[in-house]
Amino acid sequence: MLRIFKRKKSSTKEKKEKPVLEKNKGMFQWFVNMKIFGKIFVLAIILLFFLVAMGVYSLSVMAELNKNAENIYKEQMTRIRLLAEIRHYTALNSLSVTEHTTTIDPVRLQLVESEIEKNRDTIDQLIEEYQSMEQDENEQKLIEGFEMVLAEYRASIAEILKYSRAKEKEEAQMKNRMVAGQKNRTFIAIENLMDYDQNMAEKAYLNSQKMFASTTANFTMVLITALIISLLLALLIGRSLGRRLGILEKAARQIAGGDLTVNWDTASKDEIGSLSASLGLMLSNLRQLIQNVQDSATQTASASEELSASTAEAQKTVEQVTAAIQEVASGANEQASGAQNTAELAEMIKEATISSNQMVEVMSKISGQARDLVMDGLQTLENQNEKMQDNAAASEKVAAVIDDLSKRAAEVGQILETITGFAAQTNLLALNAAIEAARAGEQGRGFAVVAEEVRKLAEGSAQAAEEIGSIVEKIQSGAAEAVEEMGRTMTAVKAQREAVRLTDGVFRNISRAVEEIADSTEKVAAASSEIKGDAENIAETIQNIASVAESNAASAEEVSAGSQEQSAAIEEIANLAEALAQLGQRLQGAVQEFKL
Repeated sequence: MLRIFKRKKSSTKEKKEKPVLEKNKGMFQWFVNMKIFGKIFVLAIILLFFLVAMGVYSLSVMAELNKNAENIYKEQMTRIRLLAEIRHYTALNSLSVTEHTTTIDPVRLQLVESEIEKNRDTIDQLIEEYQSMEQDENEQKLIEGFEMVLAEYRASIAEILKYSRAKEKEEAQMKNRMVAGQKNRTFIAIENLMDYDQNMAEKAYLNSQKMFASTTANFTMVLITALIISLLLALLIGRSLGRRLGILEKAARQIAGGDLTVNWDTASKDEIGSLSASLGLMLSNLRQLIQNVQDSATQTASASEELSASTAEAQKTVEQVTAAIQEVASGANEQASGAQNTAELAEMIKEATISSNQMVEVMSKISGQARDLVMDGLQTLENQNEKMQDNAAASEKVAAVIDDLSKRAAEVGQILETITGFAAQTNLLALNAAIEAARAGEQGRGFAVVAEEVRKLAEGSAQAAEEIGSIVEKIQSGAAEAVEEMGRTMTAVKAQREAVRLTDGVFRNISRAVEEIADSTEKVAAASSEIKGDAENIAETIQNIASVAESNAASAEEVSAGSQEQSAAIEEIANLAEALAQLGQRLQGAVQEFKL
């Protein structure tokens, strides 16, 4: 007898050991408790901050350097270029004044004065452009001194030109030699301005160099600071992760060795802290699982022993049932064989009945087709009779028309004879008229032409009348032949009508015979259908009996086979029970290896 064992709940209380959180106090505790993603994100933000700061600072310095370079190019270099051009045109004016004092050609004098005036205007434009630029106080003083010296020099040039125009060349040349000092002072003033602008350009260049050096130093300092902070953060993160992962790795190695009493500490709330808590929970569940497995192994060993005893008793009972079922299966097989033979005989009767019924259906179809053909033949004969009557009536009408045509042709012949007589008389009259016209000579020539035409018309009329007469004779001859042919046609039509009447009688006799055959065929078909239905019912009943017999035999065989299988299964259960007992013993041995 089999017993059902219920799994006992372990009475051992679960020891829930929670990892003790290490309470470290320090300024980086918030960073340690941060998620790994947050730590990496903070490190990236710090690096990004330094990069952005360095980028902004570099951009501002580059903008300042660009401004200084632009100032050097646009301001200082432009100033120097303007001063150089002022000095150039001032020197040209000095040469032009000297040439004016030595030239007596009026045309050349006029050209020289034009050049002096043009150069002076150019110098004024250059000075105006120079003064439009931004200037400091020192440069403004230098410009005022230059303008004063230039005004004195221009006044002296005007006086020299006055003497030269008055053709006092020696006086003009002497004055020109006397203003050499003013000219030199003018050039010196220009040189002073150029030197000042050169110094300012050098000063701007030095400022750019200092700014570049300062920027390089600051950039290097910020870069080193960013690297140091990044290394410190990376070292802090690496040491924190490595230390805690080492603790967890050591605990996992002890658990893998079977020591379930291991314990560890963690003091973070990041992913590693979550992993540590999950590992602790897994350890607690594993302890409970091992304890449950140990209890289940003990119960399994006890249950397998009782199961072996129960399977031995069940084996004997199944063998007795199998023998009885085999006897029932033998009788069911004999019954199924007899029912199968009867079913085959009934099936042959049913097939013969079906074939007979099919033949009757074919005969019924043929009778129906014959009846339809006879009806079609009768209808065709009636249509043929009506058409022959119409043909006879039409033939009579055609004969009357041909007779009337013959009479009309005779009348046309008489009219043609009259026309022929008229044509002969007209021809004779035309000959007489021609003779009279010939006698009249020249005056009757026109009348002779008319008479000739009338004679030709008379001859043509006579010829046409003769041809029409020939045609009328042919029509009369054809009409006579048509009348004779119509007579023969009427005789043939009467003979056909008689033949149709006789054929109609024959077809009506055939129709009555076909109707009788069709009625008989329908009666046979009805009887055959009833026989077919009875045969099908008999065959179906016998087939059901055979099916039931076969089903009983098959069921008996299946039950017998099932009994044998059940016997084999019980034997296998016994073997499994023995194996289960051995497995329980091995399981107990395996569980004892764990240290709880």
